[in-house]
Amino acid sequence: AHWICAGARVIRAGLDKLETMRVIGRMGIAVPWTVVAGANDPPMFPCILKDRFGSGSRGVHIVHDREEARYLAARHPHAIYQDLLPGADREVTCAVYRTLDGRVATLQMRRRLVGGFTGWAVIIDDDAVTAVCERIAAELELTGAMNVQLRLTAEGPRIFEINPRYSSTALMRDAIGFTDVVWAFDELHGRTVTFPRVPPGTVIVRTQDAAVLPSLNL
Repeated sequence: AHWICAGARVIRAGLDKLETMRVIGRMGIAVPWTVVAGANDPPMFPCILKDRFGSGSRGVHIVHDREEARYLAARHPHAIYQDLLPGADREVTCAVYRTLDGRVATLQMRRRLVGGFTGWAVIIDDDAVTAVCERIAAELELTGAMNVQLRLTAEGPRIFEINPRYSSTALMRDAIGFTDVVWAFDELHGRTVTFPRVPPGTVIVRTQDAAVLPSLNL
């Protein structure tokens, strides 16, 4: 059997959100402060509480004071506190693909969440974001795809999560030519991958369609 995955180092770093921050921090990349909930009180408020090992944007709580922090920590024993980064309207999700010969493509999507998923996104091209994503991909020896989530702050991009998988925007990306799922199968079969240029300003939207089926004789 052939396994398509991001690679062992990316998986280890991405599945544990506390470890994600530690790994990126050791690269010399600035990250939001992150501490284990329950064992520590947050160093400042407001902050967020989220599952240390969860995925997606659900189950994230904004914490306003110490009483609320301890209440939530008691009910979420495997959680972490993290700095509440400013600029919800400047949240970016990045699809990062690294080929077997070490080339990296990064699609930067400044997004709006709808029901915990990216519902709308505009393509941007920020040099600092490109640089940090390429560095992480190289140092973690990414093979294939990962998803990097960050916010653009006055001090530069601040990564708060890495997902060692294809994100839910795969179909949206495919529609504009960033066909990273297909690239993985191309490389599996020895074909060379060519990266497209997606113009900044391109907008992609998640839609919900409906289908009408022929009548059935029930």
